[in-house]
Amino acid sequence: LNLNHITLVNFLRRVESEYNASNKYHNSIHAADVLQTLHSLLSMAVDGITSVLSKIDVFSLLLAAVSHDIAHPGTNNLYQVHALTDLAVIYNDKSVLENMHASKASQVILGTSNANVFESLSPKDSALVRTRMIQAILNTDMSHHFASVSFVDDLVSQLKEEGVDWSDIERTDDIANSISNFMLHLADISNPTKTSELAIYWAECALSEFFVQGDMEIEKNLPISPLCDRNETNLASSQRDFITFVVRPSFDVLGKIIPSVYDEVLPLIDANLKYWESQC
Repeated sequence: LNLNHITLVNFLRRVESEYNASNKYHNSIHAADVLQTLHSLLSMAVDGITSVLSKIDVFSLLLAAVSHDIAHPGTNNLYQVHALTDLAVIYNDKSVLENMHASKASQVILGTSNANVFESLSPKDSALVRTRMIQAILNTDMSHHFASVSFVDDLVSQLKEEGVDWSDIERTDDIANSISNFMLHLADISNPTKTSELAIYWAECALSEFFVQGDMEIEKNLPISPLCDRNETNLASSQRDFITFVVRPSFDVLGKIIPSVYDEVLPLIDANLKYWESQC
């Protein structure tokens, strides 16, 4: 893509500076973790879905990964809506934070002359990258999770029934875009797919941030969001349920797309599930 390395470094530094370092979970380290996880999944699928993605597709995904939680305020969409924050009003209560993240990423790229990673692209490719990046970030909204898992599962089953090989899918096909966006979403919820030390670390960071939100909700007399009540939420049982109902079924579907997920990722998920179950 003929990217200028100095421009790329400027972009990454600017993005990192826009993450809230005081957030226990939604900080630049989480962004780096999601970026690396997505890169690993793309590498695992190099003979499959990744082979039908263009350089523009992959570039868009990686930009989305590093930017997907940029400027996160440390409170979730429910809080934005219940508190009638400026963001909720601007984005009409719909994927509030995800819309903000996508907008902020575009502002960094297009509004910072020395960080414009689109500078080497044609206007057509620049528009395409931005569109793909926005779509991928919006797809990280957890409110779409179960519908997304069901959609991709049905899609993969249909492809298998029709005997469609990855090589038969056009790079411009919505199928490839839907699956690659799904991969970013799973990278975003991949904490339980890591070694036990990392999985525990991220789980503790997440709940710590959630509890701060819960305290704010109590103070403002707002409904307490799920997992945000420090007096009611148990770390072990919440992780057990998160893995059982959200993470493992999702990566099971991903395994139908990337077979090595069954051998390399699911065993880690199962080991972490067993650990949390033992702590309940």
